[in-house]
Amino acid sequence: MINNQYASDKTTIANEFCRYFSNLGKIYASAIPPTDISAPTYFSKRAPRTLFFNPVNISEILNIINNLKSKKKNLKHRHIDGINN
Repeated sequence: MINNQYASDKTTIANEFCRYFSNLGKIYASAIPPTDISAPTYFSKRAPRTLFFNPVNISEILNIINNLKSKKKNLKHRHIDGINN
């Protein structure tokens, strides 16, 4: 519902989602009381474990999938691209 009316137009719904979520930061930020403590003070401890993903491409993914071993011995292994071994 938008302004107490049901909306079915996709553009109207998308615009309302955009408006709502783009204002959340302002709304929550205004609820935080002022402080003399600087933001970096809160981030002084480093995370003991971090995770980073490198970008991949479709060829890398297909290569990994195609090299997986089948757990079913009675099925002929087929490559994900449809080409048999």
